[in-house]
Amino acid sequence: MGLLARGQAMLTRSLKDTAGQTITYTRGAESVTLTAWPGETLFALSAPTGAARVAWGDADWLIEAADLVIGGQAIKPLKGDRVSATINGEACAFEVATPTGETPWRWSDHMGRTRIRAHTKRVA
Repeated sequence: MGLLARGQAMLTRSLKDTAGQTITYTRGAESVTLTAWPGETLFALSAPTGAARVAWGDADWLIEAADLVIGGQAIKPLKGDRVSATINGEACAFEVATPTGETPWRWSDHMGRTRIRAHTKRVA
């Protein structure tokens, strides 16, 4: 493991300890409880005329790819998957969703590809 990879692993551990929160990631009837940390992405969409712009973004969840395992299988976020979390004492539900043409997730660390950024929209 090189110096950069070791540094990234140390940063991930410290993020989980300091900014991480427990979430439940659900797909269908199966779920996994793991530590993730919140983030955000602002999407800007142009209207066909180019006159109007719509900004969209609710919450992203940064998840270690190795932790996102359901039914013994490593998975990647799909539209419609759910994330449940308690935020400021309130139970909140989010659904993996993105604006038209966007993917529901992307790598948060492009070099190591160990951390997923799942784009979600609050539903409750």
